[in-house]
Amino acid sequence: MDYCEGGHVNDYQYFIKNGISTMEISSKLGELYSEMIFTHGYVHCDPHPGNILVRKTPKNGIEVSLLDHGLYTVSRRLNLRTCSLAAFSLTLSISLY
Repeated sequence: MDYCEGGHVNDYQYFIKNGISTMEISSKLGELYSEMIFTHGYVHCDPHPGNILVRKTPKNGIEVSLLDHGLYTVSRRLNLRTCSLAAFSLTLSISLY
């Protein structure tokens, strides 16, 4: 078990105080969950704000830490269906513009 420092993902005052961009947090969370689900086939079962910490890194980036890993494996078949649904949704949203 590791000790993780940072502010909870819903602590806007922490972000302001530490110069952390909410757009960067949103981007990192999207990348994190997309890779976790679509690449590795895992889902974090308890992703409430108390289990997601954000901190500024020494090189002025940000680091997102997931706590309380209630992970389970998504079946390959479900994973492929989820990817297909995501691709369809993206295609549909692009065609609407």
